[in-house]
Formats: sequence, structure tokens, C-alpha cells
Amino acid sequence: MDGSGGDGAGRDERAVSNVVAVILLVAITVTLAGLFTGFFLGFDEEVEEPSPAFTATTEYDNTMADDGETLVIKHEGGADVDPEYLTVVVQNARWKDTASGSSGDAEYVGDAFGAQMTGNFSAANELALNRTHFEKEGGGALTGDTYLDLSDATVFVRWEDPSPDTDRTDLLYRCDVEFPNCAGL
Repeated sequence: MDGSGGDGAGRDERAVSNVVAVILLVAITVTLAGLFTGFFLGFDEEVEEPSPAFTATTEYDNTMADDGETLVIKHEGGADVDPEYLTVVVQNARWKDTASGSSGDAEYVGDAFGAQMTGNFSAANELALNRTHFEKEGGGALTGDTYLDLSDATVFVRWEDPSPDTDRTDLLYRCDVEFPNCAGL
């Protein structure tokens, strides 16, 4: 016997209990430290706000009258959008001179939103694109017998995030004019 009056099993069990307790305390401390670190450091990153979304319809008038062909984008519903943060991009627009028969690429140079909106671009507002917003590639107004041809054009409406320190731009609307039912994204 060991002189303790027992078989020694109690002392061994207490030693195991101390080791288990220390391991559990270390595990809990490490877990809590990880949670607090993730919780507090995770909020340093800015949460990206979603871009505005709206529903739009498009009307395309391909008659060569007045200001040539016209594309009208109608805001049908959804978010009201400050036109200051909207940009129109037009690809593959052309011009045609009915008197001489010449033609060429046309560049979108206007600020249709700035010129046509007095407030936000919102439900029931329209944005009309016609030859007053374009010029011949390399310069030269589309006037007189020179008409705008949008039949092969693609029109985009892009939104620039107004948040400081960001260069984020999202595409809100795309219209391939050759297809009659353009729709927002």
C-alpha cells in the first residue's frame, strides 16, 4: 500500500480532471479569441450597396424624319435613379446622308440624361436618343439631309456608384436595337 489508506485511484482521476479542464479552457479561449477577431475586424470592410434596378421598355422609330431615327427608353418601374450617375453608351450607330448617299459611323456625344431629366429618372420618364445626341466619327454634326441610323446599334445605360473611393460601374440596361423587344437587365 502507499500509506494513503486507498488504492491510489482517486489521485490519478483528479490529475486527469485537471488536464481535461486546462484543455477545455484553452480551447474556449482560442475559440472566443477567433470569434472576437472575426467580429471586430470583419466590420472594417465596407458592404457594397446593390446597384439600382428598374424596368424599362424601348420604342424604336426608324423613320428618317426630323431628327432621324429615334430610340426612346421608358422607365416603367423600380428604383428612381439620379441621372448624375447614369451614362449612356451607344455602339454601332451610323449616319446616312440621303442627298449624297454617303454614310459612316456616328458617335454618341450627348448627355441625354442631363439634357432631358429635371429630377430622378423614375417611372413614366422617357429618354429619347436621336441625331441631336450624335456626330460623325471624327467630328461633324448630323444636320440637314444627314440622318441617324440606329438599326444595328446597341445601347447601354450604366450606373456609376456615387460612394467615395470607388470606381464601380454597373450595367443597368442594354438594348440591341435590331431586336424589337429591348429589356433591362
